[in-house]
Amino acid sequence: MRITILAMGSRGDVQPAAVLGVELLHRGHEVVPATTDDLEPFGETLALPVVSFGFDLRAFLRSPEGQTLLKSRNVREYLAGFVQVKLKHAQVMRAAMLTACAEADVIVSDRLLLDEASSVAEANGARFVGLHHAPREPNSHFTSFMLTQRRAPRPLNRATHLLFDRLEWKATAASVNQFRAAIGLAATTVPVARRLARAQTLELQAYSPVLVPELSTWSPRFPLTGFITPSPQQRQRWGRPTWRNRCRNGWPRAIRRSTSGSAACPSPIPPPCSPWCSRCAANSASAA
Repeated sequence: MRITILAMGSRGDVQPAAVLGVELLHRGHEVVPATTDDLEPFGETLALPVVSFGFDLRAFLRSPEGQTLLKSRNVREYLAGFVQVKLKHAQVMRAAMLTACAEADVIVSDRLLLDEASSVAEANGARFVGLHHAPREPNSHFTSFMLTQRRAPRPLNRATHLLFDRLEWKATAASVNQFRAAIGLAATTVPVARRLARAQTLELQAYSPVLVPELSTWSPRFPLTGFITPSPQQRQRWGRPTWRNRCRNGWPRAIRRSTSGSAACPSPIPPPCSPWCSRCAANSASAA
């Protein structure tokens, strides 16, 4: 089976995709990962044939504009910022995605490319699988960490996810339909979460049920697989994250998984450190 894995963001997004790719390769599948230029080595070091998106996202994230975006507590500004990044590189990224997904039987994608990847799968008649590193789908146990890390009554927990879906779709609908038109698909008025739900799409939850035991029997569509963890040999090949032992603004660096993958998070963590930090969300959930 030919499987394409699309990932964009930072090391926290691409590293699990590369580990997953190697495991699938060992099980006899043909695997083609695709990511931004700056993160190609994560696949290439493990002998995976990486397709490059044709731009360096890390350079943007390190720029003053990117740092401002990552620190923003305004959901609309955050979403609009990443839409602009995608639009700026739309032509080269679309061509790379189509190349990587050609003849794929299955297309796997993380959250940042969920719309584009599922659209390519629709156009190609391939099966699509989502890959998530934090609870992003509507549920009654946890709020959408993109909006708040506070616990709420069960109906309100679900409502925060639905609200974020609406905000996300409002910010991304035009660019999504521009992408769909470019690959020969009709425009849609339905947010990606609802489209995937209607299609009963499998969406892997790649985090530990120990952190969120309430979701251990969530849904057959959302199996909790545990973290996709690299082997010691893979870690040695990649080297330690450059930010592991550094400090910034007086805060020790700590690993977190979020919409932007691995990024700065204060430790110990004030509640909350950032609207995008799923580590804080998990801590808040376990303390509630």
